[in-house]
Amino acid sequence: MITRCFVIWLHCKRTKEGPGVQELEALIDTIQKQLKSHPYKDNIREAFQDQDKEASGFVDKEMFFKICDSLSIPVDDSLIKELIRMCTHGEDRINYFNFVHAFSH
Repeated sequence: MITRCFVIWLHCKRTKEGPGVQELEALIDTIQKQLKSHPYKDNIREAFQDQDKEASGFVDKEMFFKICDSLSIPVDDSLIKELIRMCTHGEDRINYFNFVHAFSH
């Protein structure tokens, strides 16, 4: 439910150059179908939340990729790369809520 609320908030806050909610939801749906049986989906939320000490929903890019590497998430996959792009805010912060949502179905 928190993730769905965040998607609605994102829709209200998005900028002209930002991703549309429908585009993001379609990408998440595709990733969920493609990766539904991978084992890292069980630990991903906790891994990001452990590193997000302020509970902001953001981690820096370096930490983001360390977490992905520790969970063997295929960040070189074209769909995952697109999701990372859509979740990136500024030069060094990634909003992990929607990223996690793609793996938690």
